Amino acid sequence: MRATRNIIFVVGLFCAAFVATQALADDRDDRETDGKGDRVDALFGGDYFGAGASPGPSGPVEGDAFIAGGEITLNHRVAGDAALSGGSIHVGQQIGADLYAAGGDILVNAGVGHNARLAGGRVHVTRHADVAGRMTIAASRIRVEGSVGGALAVYGDSVVIDGVISDEVAVVARKLEVGPNARIEGRLTYRTRQAPQISPQAVISGGMQQSSLSFPEARLEPVARAAFWVGLAMFTSGLFLVGLLILLLAPHASAVLVSELRSRPVASFLLGFALVVCIPVAAVLAMLSLIGIPLGLALLFIWPLTILLGYLAGVIFCADALAARLSRARPPGRTMRMLGLAIVLIAVILLSRLFVIGPLLILLLLFSGTGALVLAIRNAVR
Repeated sequence: MRATRNIIFVVGLFCAAFVATQALADDRDDRETDGKGDRVDALFGGDYFGAGASPGPSGPVEGDAFIAGGEITLNHRVAGDAALSGGSIHVGQQIGADLYAAGGDILVNAGVGHNARLAGGRVHVTRHADVAGRMTIAASRIRVEGSVGGALAVYGDSVVIDGVISDEVAVVARKLEVGPNARIEGRLTYRTRQAPQISPQAVISGGMQQSSLSFPEARLEPVARAAFWVGLAMFTSGLFLVGLLILLLAPHASAVLVSELRSRPVASFLLGFALVVCIPVAAVLAMLSLIGIPLGLALLFIWPLTILLGYLAGVIFCADALAARLSRARPPGRTMRMLGLAIVLIAVILLSRLFVIGPLLILLLLFSGTGALVLAIRNAVR
């Protein structure tokens, strides 16, 4: 029952992005502009759905809140659950039930009535935050200063715990620091590469225990690195060949795709965002019934192909933009477009190794390209 409820929350979140995309794509009159970018929101049966550059409810929400956008600031109380996905997320008012948040920078500065599940690049739970239930965090940099009524599970690179935890704490990280204000009523179990830094003023009532699991990365690192680069080179070569065939056999279609993304970037990004995430969720929901198993299997078969072609479409867009700058001809010829494709693929490989910027770049290309691909197909069918 709990897993089904979580699936429904995820579907609702990305339905918000899909609704916003349709509104932007069809140029409907109910688009709102608040000075920070496009935003579309609606209330259905007390539940709030919002998406755009800086979405957020204008008043208290009596039901659940599903929000996807670039910069999310939740300054009004939500009576039910809140499912948030964006680049920057700030929770400034009480969440009545569960909190689900995924983003680059997450700040929790208010109470949560039940559990909190957070994932992102940087997560900060301030002293004003009070989570009544359990909390799970997966991020690169994590700082917990508030109070947690249940167990705390943390997975990250750098972790600081300086709050009140009423149950056990489990930490898997490279670096762990327990501050002077930390009050842990249960046991602290940790697995770290470096010795944890424990303040003398910290109180750990249940004691400390180092996990018996060890890090095997030191022995496997050379093999893993070699396998990674070989696999990445093969994958990139395959993408280049597929892109080359598209440019040679269907130059007009690729030009239409580039034009679609250039003219409607917001709609392409939001639609791609919704499709990439909603297809596997819809497949799982379809396979819950015997009749829907064929449909679910078909969706699972289509999903990897959609991701591959969508990512390639985003790369081709960047390649054409580069070719247009390097070429004197307008539009650039096939040779220049192929050269641009090779340069962009190599550049993406190098940039993907950068912390935070690399994954965000990959997601930007994937979501934008997928949405532009679907919009181009829809226009062709029309």
